[in-house]
Amino acid sequence: MARKRWIKLWTQETLYGTTSRELELAERAIWHGFLALAGDSIEPGKIEVAPNIPWTDEQLARVLNAPMEILLSAKQKMIKYGKIKVNGNIIVVNNWERYQSEYERTKRYDKSTLKPTTKSSVEKTVENLSTITEGKGGEDLLNKYPNVYLFRLQDLLAEINQREKKGEKLGLLVEEFSFHHQKAPPEDFENLGGRVAGLLKQVSNDYGYLAKIIWDTSSANIAGSHLNYIQGRLRKDKSKRDIQDLPSEEEIKQSVKEFKGG
Repeated sequence: MARKRWIKLWTQETLYGTTSRELELAERAIWHGFLALAGDSIEPGKIEVAPNIPWTDEQLARVLNAPMEILLSAKQKMIKYGKIKVNGNIIVVNNWERYQSEYERTKRYDKSTLKPTTKSSVEKTVENLSTITEGKGGEDLLNKYPNVYLFRLQDLLAEINQREKKGEKLGLLVEEFSFHHQKAPPEDFENLGGRVAGLLKQVSNDYGYLAKIIWDTSSANIAGSHLNYIQGRLRKDKSKRDIQDLPSEEEIKQSVKEFKGG
């Protein structure tokens, strides 16, 4: 997903909400800095240098020009009050899509314009980030799909495999549809869980396969219901699912590894 050039600042929530009571004045400056970094990320909502590469506290303090003790106290309070969570050292702003969805509705999105995040582009913002690796061109999947979407799909498939409860797996698919099909009409989001469950029955509860279809159809120019489009795609592919032109988990892992220079 493209980086945001702006983010929404909710007026009444900022002035009269809980943040002013939860965070001291200097800590609120860190919170606003985190929001800006989350918007500037190639995966909006995640504060990361590049996909799966977290900022260190030292780097955050430097880019925000903040004392380390203020940064750490603000970060701890944000976790305590549920403003952020930390997954594998990557800071994730909670409810990001809920509060920042306006950007995607007002900016036309075209997957073909996405380009890999490279070492040179990131170093323009922060110096001495030696952990970042160059993208390697030429891999089939990376030529076909933006690498950030491969990372997301890889993580989703891994998480689906880890979850044991069907409800949790269904929740992941619902979240994935909401992410990839933000331009779907409002009626698609009514009883979304039940409708995705219906799609699952259509593919014999093959969660990974439906996840790939949701992901793959996100680049389609869909007029009308996105769910109906996916349903039609599933019917069309039913007789040839074993030879469907979708990447396997191994192909995705290999492409991500090659992009990271592994």
